[in-house]
Amino acid sequence: VVLNQSHSPLQVHAKLIHALAGDVVLDPGSVQLQPGEQRLLVLAIDLLRSPQSRAGLYPLQMVIADRGAPQHAVTVDLRIQIRAYSDYHVRTMPDQPQIGQAFEVEIDNGGNTTQEYVIMIWDENQAVIFEPSQVELRIEAGGRDAATFKPSLARSHWFGTRQHKAMLQISAEGGETQARSIDLVSRGAIG
Repeated sequence: VVLNQSHSPLQVHAKLIHALAGDVVLDPGSVQLQPGEQRLLVLAIDLLRSPQSRAGLYPLQMVIADRGAPQHAVTVDLRIQIRAYSDYHVRTMPDQPQIGQAFEVEIDNGGNTTQEYVIMIWDENQAVIFEPSQVELRIEAGGRDAATFKPSLARSHWFGTRQHKAMLQISAEGGETQARSIDLVSRGAIG
């Protein structure tokens, strides 16, 4: 709230000084106040949901001045809390891994804090064994990392090509879990 305590009208201008990734706007940014009049200035914050909007406590300064006497400006120190959020994307490379060949599970951390991820992979039919079967990754906000897995057959077969389905589960620190199936191909010892 801005109050004109003088005996003459004021043209009050307010501006914000900040280092946030997004728009911080005062509405209205400039007001005409008659003597004794007060007006509410609303602070609207539209932050980008991106890794650049890092979670944490940030300083914000509001400078309020009369356009006719800018030397009598008042500075108000404020703080704004940016909350953490999780957002991540997973892909396997190659899309259809081959038994006996290593493949990667890549994670892009689109959240605004460093996250820990647990990647687990298994075959419910126990026909495929994965080495390792679980990996933990710590990825900075906006970062990317990958874990390598090597599938092998629990029991080899002689002829033909077989399809196998494995389950991939990625759990992020804080609770969000993604699960999906992966199709794998094995080839018989005799082509």
